[in-house]
Amino acid sequence: MAYWNYKIKKEFDKAYEYEYPVAKRSLTTYIAKHANPMLEYKSFELKSMVKKADHLADVELTVVPVVKVPGMRAFERTITIKERWVKVDEVWYHMEASSSSFTHREQREVMLRTKKRVTI
Repeated sequence: MAYWNYKIKKEFDKAYEYEYPVAKRSLTTYIAKHANPMLEYKSFELKSMVKKADHLADVELTVVPVVKVPGMRAFERTITIKERWVKVDEVWYHMEASSSSFTHREQREVMLRTKKRVTI
C-alpha cells in the first residue's frame, strides 16, 4: 500500500494524495498533524481487506510505530489498526473517520472532480 509506504518514509505530501478528497484538510494542516517528531512508523503489514460494497472496504493492518520521548529511550510496539477505504470511479482513497459526516451526493461530487489513480 503506497499510502503507508509514504507515511513510513515521512513523505506526507505524497500520502496526502491518498486521502479521501471530501474530507481533505489543507496540505499544511495535514502535514502538521502527521509530521510528529515523536512518532514515526517503522513498518506495516496488510492483514485483511473486506469489501463491504463495490466502493467500500475495511482494511486491517499491523503497524509498528516508534515513539520517541525526549530524555527517554525510543520504544516500539506492534499494533493492529482498522481503516476504511472508499472507491469512486475505480480510484481508492483512505477515509478518515470524519468523512462519514458527508452525504453520498457530496462525496460523489468531490470525487468526480478528483480523478487520481490510487491503488491499495
